[in-house]
Amino acid sequence: MLTKGNFTPKLLIGVLATLGFTLSAAGSALAVINSNIQTKDKSVSIVVSPANSKRLDMKPGGVYDGEFKVLSDAKHTNEVFTTLLPYTIKEDGIQDYKTETRRTSVTKWAKLEVSGCEIKERKPNGEIYFMMRPQEECVVSYHIEVPKDAVGGSQDAGIFVQSVVRNGDGGTVGRSYRYGYMIYSDVDGPGAKYEGRVVENKIPWLLFSPPLTATGKVENTGTIDFTAKYSVSIKNAITGEKAWEYPSKEDGDSNRQLVMGESSRINRIAWEGAPHLGIFEVTQTIDVLGKPVTKTQLVFIVPLWLIILVLGIVAALIVNGIYQHKKRNKRHAKRKNGLR
Repeated sequence: MLTKGNFTPKLLIGVLATLGFTLSAAGSALAVINSNIQTKDKSVSIVVSPANSKRLDMKPGGVYDGEFKVLSDAKHTNEVFTTLLPYTIKEDGIQDYKTETRRTSVTKWAKLEVSGCEIKERKPNGEIYFMMRPQEECVVSYHIEVPKDAVGGSQDAGIFVQSVVRNGDGGTVGRSYRYGYMIYSDVDGPGAKYEGRVVENKIPWLLFSPPLTATGKVENTGTIDFTAKYSVSIKNAITGEKAWEYPSKEDGDSNRQLVMGESSRINRIAWEGAPHLGIFEVTQTIDVLGKPVTKTQLVFIVPLWLIILVLGIVAALIVNGIYQHKKRNKRHAKRKNGLR
């Protein structure tokens, strides 16, 4: 007989195990960050090559130059302009090209130039407007003069080539497209330091349905960008067999996440193919600057209806046990009264 006194969490595990479920492996990895800046449209089609600079090692007082090619693959002639914008990544992974910080000061140190295409206008803010004919190629170059008193740490920015759609009066109208070239750099000056920590390494112990998601949060407490490395291993808690792991060979380097200086990033790794019923041992490792932090958690994936059903059965057995106990007590009392 099941009574309230001997009902334990171990009993629930036993009830689940006796249901005879099997644990299977199938998987898909987390979606990696993608700003989707590059938009294809045959009426406005521009190819930027390469897509970003090699990380520049700069010093206070130094001068640095670079360039990239812009090719028009459109069917028509387009007016475009190039501009330099600050580049940061928010905690949730959204890329920000508006917020200025001391880690985006390079936008004030750099100047742009365009060659190989017809230039129409140069704006006081540094924007350069030019024409691109079908299959025409031009070069966008940048010249960076680092101040002698520049503080150390990373400096990041984006150079964009954006299409212009004008109405008959010369004003802009309609949708425009922009294509970005990213500048990543480190200034070897006072205050430059690599430093970071794992703020959160979280794995849920109970899920009502897939996916099974491990969450991590890393804070860059230094001033230089670094890459945090994530890995997740999941095995069947009953059989010990491997169920899923990330990264796989197909994932490549998608488990590496850029964490900019003086910022933090949240990362989520989801096993989309997890079954609707199972018990798993999940291990997530987050490596920050060569110092891995590992957490292992037993995870139950149980449909809510099954939990309600099991609890209902347990409650019914408990109620029935109490009823039977009271019933026996009444019989015993009647026998005692009959003997008097």
